Amino acid sequence: MNKIEMGKQYRDSNGGNIEILSTSKNGPYPVVAMINGDSICVYAADGRFFRGKTNDNDLIEVGRYDDFKEDDPVKNVSGGRYHFSHVDSAGTPFMFAQGKTSWTTSSKIYVGDVTKC
Repeated sequence: MNKIEMGKQYRDSNGGNIEILSTSKNGPYPVVAMINGDSICVYAADGRFFRGKTNDNDLIEVGRYDDFKEDDPVKNVSGGRYHFSHVDSAGTPFMFAQGKTSWTTSSKIYVGDVTKC
């Protein structure tokens, strides 16, 4: 696992929303985080709840497109409108071509950085 960083978005393995409050606490658990806006918890530098072990409370970095669903309307940086398809293993987003959806085509194209409409 990578070292937890301030300014990045995380969730726990259970889907809880995490806000990183500090990454410099002294001791074996230097990461201090708020879970779902109401509980404070500490983590190892790599985001593990227990050092060296996997646990449901471990932190997971939220990817840029994690909340995008297939067929969500999206637009690219030049303003083109598409429907979201998927993200490949390299993190590249793909959309359906010519305004189509998963119901109307199997063609997928890469259009670069996208945002939700």
